[in-house]
Amino acid sequence: MKKIVCSLALAAALIPFTSWKAAAQQKATPVPSLDWIIATRPIPGTLSITPVHHGAPPQPSYCNPCLFYGGDFDSSNRNENGLANENTLLVSDTTMFVPFRVPGGWVWKVSGLFTNNLADGYDGIDPAQATWSISAGVSEGNAGTVIASGTASATFQSTGRNGFGYNEYTVLVHLTQSVNLQAGQYWLSVVPQCTDSGNDSCDDAQYFVTNTPGTNHYGIHEPVNESYFNSAYFGYTYANACEVTDIGCEEFSVGVLGKSFVD
Repeated sequence: MKKIVCSLALAAALIPFTSWKAAAQQKATPVPSLDWIIATRPIPGTLSITPVHHGAPPQPSYCNPCLFYGGDFDSSNRNENGLANENTLLVSDTTMFVPFRVPGGWVWKVSGLFTNNLADGYDGIDPAQATWSISAGVSEGNAGTVIASGTASATFQSTGRNGFGYNEYTVLVHLTQSVNLQAGQYWLSVVPQCTDSGNDSCDDAQYFVTNTPGTNHYGIHEPVNESYFNSAYFGYTYANACEVTDIGCEEFSVGVLGKSFVD
């Protein structure tokens, strides 16, 4: 009888420990696209695009002086989504390359870049840095030519928008030396970092660059269906975003700061 009582007591004592241990080991499973975590996916199809503004719409406060802004994330759009864009202790070196165009007859003097990202697991970045790049000639399976790139101090500011239960933040870098771009098409990246091994949040942090239907876009409309996703972690090499997901892969919420001059 004593043995039975002792066994029951031991089992009861182990239950909280076992439950805690299981909970501690349970971590989010990384996904390349937020729609992968939805049980019932939206109907595939083209994102409804906001018509081009007639006249100059107001530029976002965080895009100043603004050359280009793809538009706001819209959580009410049936094709809302976000694609992984991060370098963290959980998911390494995963980058979205989003296109923009410099119009004919102009030169852009680029002084800053940003991406808008939903943050899962940690509403911050650590260190307060982001890697960035401007490239030309990116195509399927091809990195193109890097015009300029680097790692820079980054701000991480709330946009006030949210989706999938996560808050959206602008990850903005100011370039230490401006980059002059002639007329043509380019691709930008700005990737938030969370690589501090002393910060437990970086073990779970994930970031997803948000898509947009072009709401409140500024400047020339973003080229559609020409964003690329590169991640050895997820097994993609400069894949068109629409190969990663068929939900909201057309345009993304990114921007370019600087001034323009007649060529």
